Amino acid sequence: MFISKIDIKEFRGIKECNKPLELSKFTVLIGRNNSGKSSILEALSLFPNPNSSTPPYRATRHSVVRELHHSDLSLIYGYSGKARISYTIKDIKSNPLRIEITETGKRNVYFVEGTQKVIPGDLASFLNIDKPIDKVTFFIPNDTRFMKKMEDIEEIDRNLMMKSKAHIRAVKLVNECTDDKYTEVLLNLPSLQVRKELTDNVYYIYLRDLGDGIEKAIIIILWMEALQPYILLWDDFGSTFHPSLIKALLKYLGEKDIQVVLSTHSIDVLYELSEIKPKDATVLQLYKNSDDILYYKKFNMEELEDIIDANIDPRSLIDALKL
Repeated sequence: MFISKIDIKEFRGIKECNKPLELSKFTVLIGRNNSGKSSILEALSLFPNPNSSTPPYRATRHSVVRELHHSDLSLIYGYSGKARISYTIKDIKSNPLRIEITETGKRNVYFVEGTQKVIPGDLASFLNIDKPIDKVTFFIPNDTRFMKKMEDIEEIDRNLMMKSKAHIRAVKLVNECTDDKYTEVLLNLPSLQVRKELTDNVYYIYLRDLGDGIEKAIIIILWMEALQPYILLWDDFGSTFHPSLIKALLKYLGEKDIQVVLSTHSIDVLYELSEIKPKDATVLQLYKNSDDILYYKKFNMEELEDIIDANIDPRSLIDALKL
């Protein structure tokens, strides 16, 4: 199951979409600042139910987005009226599902667009999924407060990480892009540590001492492996990562049987993406006009490779694509 289209009206800085955004199994959003990248990811993060919890942050999905912007009014275009988000789900024979957010903060129950038919209480059954609703979507905002919350791993989450071998998988990925050899993340401590193997000795190093990029990557992979979400949403992917870590993460995500939607400003992400070529991957170049209507141009990996070969920086793609 994944979201094949999303249509947004009066949510955050987007007045409306020129046409619904078509999403692939692996979608990368690019564009200038305030072009709508974060707003799209936040809109997607409310799926499948804005009132359901999201495990890393111990809050409802709506609360997470609201905390990013301090109030419900900030979630609505022009600070008044009603935001509407419609999701088209692949392989679900139904009209798009819709969420509405009002200026009072009231979130309507999901309903089928065009019919006002309320979604059944058993949303998992309606969507034909076999896991709890709170684990369907994993959203990684570009916000240090939420990274701190992800570091606060409770016992039930530690047990899930151990059972899924997340503590081993995370360091294996990091080993691909460092000169050191780590064997596991130690989860049963006040501060996360990694076990470092030397020729004749073993060291235990605090995760925070490995650098911001590696620390962030390991914590996210721990949660990824524990939750096994259907959909991963990652805002500002690659901002603190070395190119070798970007390559390792993109390869890892491309091999997972999940839908991935990333936003980025990094040319390194596009370089590595054009090399790895994940299955069913597309790039959406976003652009908002003076009336805050969102337009986009979609291109595949072959077209991305042509752009990279032409030495075009992503910040100038709007001009290159004549949007």
